[in-house]
Amino acid sequence: MENFAPFRAAGLLPGRVSAVDPAAVDAVVAAGPVRATFGAGILQCIANDPDAGPCTGDWVALRAWPDGRTTLEAILPRRTTLFGGAAWGGARGQLVAANVDVVLVSVSLEQAPNLTRLQPMLTRARSSGAAAVVVLTKADLDPDRALRDQSLLAALLAVEVLVVSVVTSQPADRLSELAVPGRTVALIGEPGVGKSTLVSRLAGAHVAAVAQPPAHRLGRSRTARPELLILPTGALVVDTPGVRGYDLEEPPVANRRS
Repeated sequence: MENFAPFRAAGLLPGRVSAVDPAAVDAVVAAGPVRATFGAGILQCIANDPDAGPCTGDWVALRAWPDGRTTLEAILPRRTTLFGGAAWGGARGQLVAANVDVVLVSVSLEQAPNLTRLQPMLTRARSSGAAAVVVLTKADLDPDRALRDQSLLAALLAVEVLVVSVVTSQPADRLSELAVPGRTVALIGEPGVGKSTLVSRLAGAHVAAVAQPPAHRLGRSRTARPELLILPTGALVVDTPGVRGYDLEEPPVANRRS
C-alpha cells in the first residue's frame, strides 16, 4: 500500500475494516483482529458529513495506544465503491462496501428471474467500479431451465452469468477463479437466494469472520450488516444483508478520506 507511507511514518498501523458499528469498527491488522473506536479526526468528518465514516472493506490507518485502546485515525482512498441505496435502511446511496474486485449478483432459480428486480442490482454492481457477475443459485430445482435462463440473461444483460447447484457442485472451477488469494468478492441479492451457501461454495470449507464479534453482539445474524469474511483460500468475501428492493437512482460519488 504505497498510499500508507505517510501514516506509517506517523506511527500508525494499516488495517482492513471487516464490519462497522455506529461508533467503532472491527478491523484486521497483521497481528489479527482488533476493535477500534473513532479518532477525533474521523469524528469531525462524520459531524460534518454523516456519510463520511468508514465502511466494510475500507483500508484504514489505526493507532495503538499504550493503554490497549485502538483508534481509527484515517480512511485511505477507495479503489471501488459499492452502494446499496435506501434498500439497506439508510439514506439513498448508502455506501455498503469498498475496495471490492468482483460483485456477485445472486438470483434464486426458485422462480423465473425478474429483470425488473435484477436490473437495479446489476446497475449497482457495475457502477461500483468492480467486475459484475450474475449468479443463478438453486439450479438443481430445474437444470434445463437454469441453462436456458443462463443463456438468455447473458445475452440480454451482456454480463457473465454462472449457474450454481448445491446438488451437482457446479461450477466450482469458475468460482475458484473468482475467489483467488488477495481478491475481494462482494455478494448482493434478495433474502433467501442462497448467498450463505454461495459463500461456503467459494470457501470450500467453513468460513470465519475476520474479526470475532464482541459479547454484546453474539447471536446476531452474520448478514445483519455487511461483513468482510476471510476464506481458507486467502480470498475475502463481503457478505451483505438480503434486501427486497434496490432503487434505480444514480449512485453518488464515494466520500474519500486520506
